[in-house]
Amino acid sequence: MQKKYLLFFVALLLVYVGLLIARQQQLQHTIDNPEYQAYISQYRQHIDSQLQKFLQEKETSEQFRLSPAANSEGTSGNFEGPQVHLEAIKFHDQLFDSENAQLKHFDGLSAHFDPDHPCYGLPDVQIRIQDVRLQKPKQSVLGNFLSSKTSKQPHKLYKKRIPLDSLGKKWQYLVMQLWLTEFHVTVDISPDKDCIQTPGKTEKLQTTYPGYWYGSSQKHIPLGSLRKEYQDMRYGDLSFILKVVPDHSPIYYQSAMGQNTKADFAIGAIYCEQAKIGHEPQVQRISSNIQKGQPIYLRHQNTYQKLNQPNGISPQLDQAAAQLLQKKQLQEQFIWNKPYYFKLFFNNLGTWRSGIFDINQFHDQVTYKFLMPVFVVGSWDIIAPQNILPDWEPPQAYIRKFTLSSLLPFGNMGWSGKLISILFLVVILVMAMAVFFPNVFGLFGRWIGA
Repeated sequence: MQKKYLLFFVALLLVYVGLLIARQQQLQHTIDNPEYQAYISQYRQHIDSQLQKFLQEKETSEQFRLSPAANSEGTSGNFEGPQVHLEAIKFHDQLFDSENAQLKHFDGLSAHFDPDHPCYGLPDVQIRIQDVRLQKPKQSVLGNFLSSKTSKQPHKLYKKRIPLDSLGKKWQYLVMQLWLTEFHVTVDISPDKDCIQTPGKTEKLQTTYPGYWYGSSQKHIPLGSLRKEYQDMRYGDLSFILKVVPDHSPIYYQSAMGQNTKADFAIGAIYCEQAKIGHEPQVQRISSNIQKGQPIYLRHQNTYQKLNQPNGISPQLDQAAAQLLQKKQLQEQFIWNKPYYFKLFFNNLGTWRSGIFDINQFHDQVTYKFLMPVFVVGSWDIIAPQNILPDWEPPQAYIRKFTLSSLLPFGNMGWSGKLISILFLVVILVMAMAVFFPNVFGLFGRWIGA
């Protein structure tokens, strides 16, 4: 009988312990301390609201700082404002962006390019880029005489309404200044005439270049088949890739308390204000993608790099990561402090000859003047003194024509030189008549004596 009671007691004890364990597991899923949990919930809501407020203030104060302003490879000056840099030279399907045997000189503002032999084949081509300056106001002759200073004031002010709340009841105005800037780009053809590098027979036969460089259907053309650079040699499919940097200025002051504020810049547009294609006639023979009055197509990214890299991404892991990050930051809908790229394309650019025995010679030169309106938010203060900057004066395009003045040995010395040349030619003519027609002088002497 006692054994039955003992078994019954043990069974009840086990049931009790089981129920107790189940109760403890259930209690773990309930709120142990309602006051503490309420405090935690309120604290989280407070932190979330503070974080959202901080992000909103940060986004408002730094809303134009979402994209990098420029690279750090170099600069044309440490003044505030936009700059235009040479990014690369594209020749057919090749891209050149660093100095080598073909690209003799390359920096952010100029380059000297010759793809083949220094003396034969395609001539040397040079490009030069002027620094960006404030546009000089167009005035009359009297106005230019009375005032030659460039106004350091914005051309116009724009206002855009920005909502401050989700209901649209509170607004503020974003004030944008419009500044007018300009810059020049000159492309020169400069063939080597006095060349001391005369290739030998072996070099003329073994050295070859792609036939399409010279508009030929041949796969390769030997050096010996090429004419000298000044003898009607011209480029086809030649482009210059330019990069427009909205603001390349550094930080002028920085301390433990902070740094100076910087204005935000955005490129409004670029227009070709002037297109001067050499000084020779028949300028239509040069084909270009830009003419006077034309707006320039601006690219968001330097897509021309795809020519040398598969898919446009560097094979180096760190460089690829940097490129992907930059692409993510450079939003197409966002314009502030964002660089742009554009292309100058040329076809049929080079050296020309005409006339009897090809006596007339021309070396092409193209100079563009671009107008670039720039949006500015903030204070544009550090501007280069415009009145001390030198004017843009590229070298004159080479032209050699046969005219009557070509017969005057001192014709390039003004009127005195021309007069001396004419007297010199008269003396030569008289001496020639005395030698070849002596009877004429005898008749002339008898006529005077009579």
